Amino acid sequence: INGTLELDGICGPGDRDPCWVKARGVRVGRSLSARKSKLRQPWPAATTWPPDEPGWQDLTGPFALDLAGAEIGGSLILWPEFEATGGVSISGATIGEGLRAPGARLDAADLGNSDDALFAQYARISGPVFLGMDDDRPVRAQGPLNFYGAEIEGAVDLTDVEATASRDLAKSALFMPAVSVAGDASFYPGRLLSVELDNATFGARLDIYGS
Repeated sequence: INGTLELDGICGPGDRDPCWVKARGVRVGRSLSARKSKLRQPWPAATTWPPDEPGWQDLTGPFALDLAGAEIGGSLILWPEFEATGGVSISGATIGEGLRAPGARLDAADLGNSDDALFAQYARISGPVFLGMDDDRPVRAQGPLNFYGAEIEGAVDLTDVEATASRDLAKSALFMPAVSVAGDASFYPGRLLSVELDNATFGARLDIYGS
């Protein structure tokens, strides 16, 4: 896709009906947006993974929005009022102008290995990561924000994020081992509850509020 990809306003026919997007490896020349979309993966938490349905056998776990390996020339815009019951994967993705998800609601699928609310492992983001407040609506995540090994060339603002560790407590609410951040970074551990920054590199200012 040479231009933009708009997934705006996508939702199921009812509040709890499934509606998900699986676009692994998609190439988008400009920005990708999912404004006011309410996504939900279709399997309940007790489902044995993988299921019998074709197309899912090669995945270690599902996501409500799966953009693993995507190449996005512009920004990834999950705002305003974005919700993903089943989490979001941008693992191994390349994003040219940043990730913006103020006020997002992200709940991990807790199926197979999908226990992250945001799975951004080894993502390469050539701009800022902003998961902040949208008016009076903070980002709320049931499950970790996993940036393991990610490369972020801009600033990172996570001061208005409420997140939880993985169910087995193996991963902190903010899981950023081996991450590289070129710009300023701001965290608020009082809301994140647990933060892991082993071997992380910060090229500018690091602010940890409430520590």
